Amino acid sequence: MFGADWAILPPRSADEKLHELYQRRTDAALAKAGAESRKSAASVARAFEGLPPALSDSESAGLIFDEVEGLCFYEDYGLLDEIFGSPSLARSRRHAEQLRGYLRDESVAPMAIRRLVERYSGNADQVFRTVLRKPDFRWAEDGEAMLRKRKPAFFAADPKPSMAVVGQCLADLLQRTG
Repeated sequence: MFGADWAILPPRSADEKLHELYQRRTDAALAKAGAESRKSAASVARAFEGLPPALSDSESAGLIFDEVEGLCFYEDYGLLDEIFGSPSLARSRRHAEQLRGYLRDESVAPMAIRRLVERYSGNADQVFRTVLRKPDFRWAEDGEAMLRKRKPAFFAADPKPSMAVVGQCLADLLQRTG
């Protein structure tokens, strides 16, 4: 649907696209399901209740589906895509602060930053040198150590999905015990 395992969209478009995706997946599941399974499959459409509220006020929503961490949402991820795509933007206070904020924010997975580095591998050194004010910074040698220092909680345990789709029975049980 997105043509890749990531997308950067205006929040409203992202919300609409995700609702459409969940509806398509539900329709496909219902088409394959027998009568007994249809009720359970129908709950998938209700599983997506919308983007996290913080994203609605942002300029862009970053959506990344990672095989290990699942579907993750990132606020103003478009600014980070811009800075890595055009390293001269690292001198822009707004862009630099966005990257610094991502590095400080304990809720932002290292994967979000790694994805940008992979996409724009030739630009990572220049971006980090400027934003971190470390002229000798080299992603290949310093990147993982920096992420481990700034995001220790992500390295203390194995990565887990940011969300999981569960069946109606389990969802009801979780609500009762929640």
